[in-house]
Amino acid sequence: GTLEGWALDIVAKSSSINVSKPGKNDAVVRGQKTAVRWSNEGVVGDDVRIELWRNGAFLRSLKNTTPNDGKQRVRFPANLDTGNGYQVRIESLSTDVIGIGKNFSIVNL
Repeated sequence: GTLEGWALDIVAKSSSINVSKPGKNDAVVRGQKTAVRWSNEGVVGDDVRIELWRNGAFLRSLKNTTPNDGKQRVRFPANLDTGNGYQVRIESLSTDVIGIGKNFSIVNL
């Protein structure tokens, strides 16, 4: 396509969000605040949204907007079902870059 479209393709392909916490097989206590951590590569944008997913389905937003600084404490709701298959998904608010974390569990205190 156009030169502009070509440039956007390169930015999108070389940009990523890598979610590091909660990590694979971590146990997160429901009802408590937990650190979410991530890193960026390329052009991601100034602000991100943090979402909670389970088994590939969106559950809820944990933080609608937060600075894209790689860290944010969020409360995992007390009414979540315990068990595994949960993932944190971090999405840029200004680009289409999305990071999906590893599976972790929600547990009781």
